[in-house]
Amino acid sequence: MSVYFAPMEGITGRLFRSSFEEVFPHTIDKYFSPFIASGVTKGVAGKDLKELSPDQNKGFVLVPQLLTNDSRDFANTAKTLQGMGYDEINLNLGCPSKTVVSKKRGSGMLEDPERLEAFLEEAFSFSDQNGIRLSLKTRLGSASDEEFVRLLSIYDCYPVHELIIHLRVRTDYYKLPLRPGWFDFAAKNSKLKLVYNGDIQSRREMEQIQKTYPAADVMIGRGFLMRPWMLEESASGEPGEILGRENPGAFRKFWQFHDRLYQRYKEEMPGERAVLFKCKELWFYMAQSFDTASEDRGRENKKAMKAIKKSQYLSDYEGAIEILRHPG
Repeated sequence: MSVYFAPMEGITGRLFRSSFEEVFPHTIDKYFSPFIASGVTKGVAGKDLKELSPDQNKGFVLVPQLLTNDSRDFANTAKTLQGMGYDEINLNLGCPSKTVVSKKRGSGMLEDPERLEAFLEEAFSFSDQNGIRLSLKTRLGSASDEEFVRLLSIYDCYPVHELIIHLRVRTDYYKLPLRPGWFDFAAKNSKLKLVYNGDIQSRREMEQIQKTYPAADVMIGRGFLMRPWMLEESASGEPGEILGRENPGAFRKFWQFHDRLYQRYKEEMPGERAVLFKCKELWFYMAQSFDTASEDRGRENKKAMKAIKKSQYLSDYEGAIEILRHPG
């Protein structure tokens, strides 16, 4: 089973990927970039060219993800990416953001199967002619999971390199429970290479998926942000397991990763406010790996989390994380 790191906009960029790979080397088989949203005339923006530069992504496999509903835009951007050395592209059919869906992109494309099919016909025709592997990341549908029956029949008509299935519909966003029965449906009714995506938070859960679907791979996103050491834990590790003295190896690796990424942010980002914004965004997820419930340590950790949120300067932030760094 291969393990992929999911694209998360604003988080899993080149600084994050390099830091993660240095601390947890060779645990991820493929990283997927946060989506490139380009236009027909402007092509790939300069910031995306830097993010995807092979020089900035050495030592691991990176697959660019493209967000578009226009075949000319797809062809233009795919050609640029191929010129940079990429022979695989992932098409985003899953983003549930209202601003994305309102433009009929991401999971907004699932609302109109006929238009989706017409787009895929041209996209795969271009990909085949130019030797580009095209994978898809999809949701089960827009408003109903029953839509997936038709969507899967459409996907099965094309040489999809991999079909990554996030087991929710668009209107579920990321909060409502997964609908795992549909992965079973896909495994039994599709000829495509499948990838399971959604709410994997421990190695134990990952291995349960592997046991059930031995031919499938997995894509993990928020689970890695909450527990970046996940793949190095024992198979008995439970979702929600907290960091502390009882797992010193994971605790040490967590801070190695944090410190490398924090240093990169400070070196490359324009000012303290930008660095703090990035750090606070990460702690929305990482905080879930710390005890904030117990009477003793939990109380101190909870104070530290509040201090992180209120930080106005890097000195405030660094003082707050020192509390977390030295558990009682």
